[in-house]
Amino acid sequence: MGRLPNSLPQDPDAEIISFGPNFLVGLSRFDPTVEIVDEEIGQDWLKFHFQLRGTVSYTVPGQSPLAVDDLTCVAALHGQGIVKKSFVAPRPGFAVTVLCRPEMLRERFGIHLADMPGPLSRYLEQGEPTWYAETGKMTPEMVMSVRALEAMSFRGAMRNAYVEARGVELLCEFWSQISRGEHRPTRPSMSARCPRWSGRATISTPISGNRWPCRSWPGMSARTRPSCPRRFAPSSA
Repeated sequence: MGRLPNSLPQDPDAEIISFGPNFLVGLSRFDPTVEIVDEEIGQDWLKFHFQLRGTVSYTVPGQSPLAVDDLTCVAALHGQGIVKKSFVAPRPGFAVTVLCRPEMLRERFGIHLADMPGPLSRYLEQGEPTWYAETGKMTPEMVMSVRALEAMSFRGAMRNAYVEARGVELLCEFWSQISRGEHRPTRPSMSARCPRWSGRATISTPISGNRWPCRSWPGMSARTRPSCPRRFAPSSA
């Protein structure tokens, strides 16, 4: 599997729990006093991120910035070698991130290629690194699950079992929104809106491995903490 992904820019206050080589759940509590800048190199993880509180902005070369605020969820495929920067605003927050290998959608959840958004099915068929993201507002079911994870008091094996169950529940709830077409973009880099989901969706085309080569990665991330606060104003996509 390689290194665990640093998919939670809110570190060091994040906990990543592994449930085998293909499924992880991250719990992140953060309250930075200044903006945090984090850089991550893609490792072909599919990520379902649920931002209960807090503000994070993501940038990928060649793509419009993606802003994630209170009660926002994101599904993203972060292809091998693609560089993503995260900017965490100086305000309290809590988020849950469910990570899985894209092939798990077929192997564990029985989702067919024909039922997947185009970029995901093409990735599984062709294996080309790509950046793909869809965002929307969290449903009441998602909010309930994330709040339950924030408030849980379980320990040991029971805690791990609870986190895994809630992680699967969140993934299934997000996927049910996509499969019902309640939040699927019809064109790349276009805003997709519907009565229940009012977020923005961005899809990219496959990126050649020669454009952003995967360089050696001595650490989990490259993070800079400014010496003085800067105003956080994420650009709209």
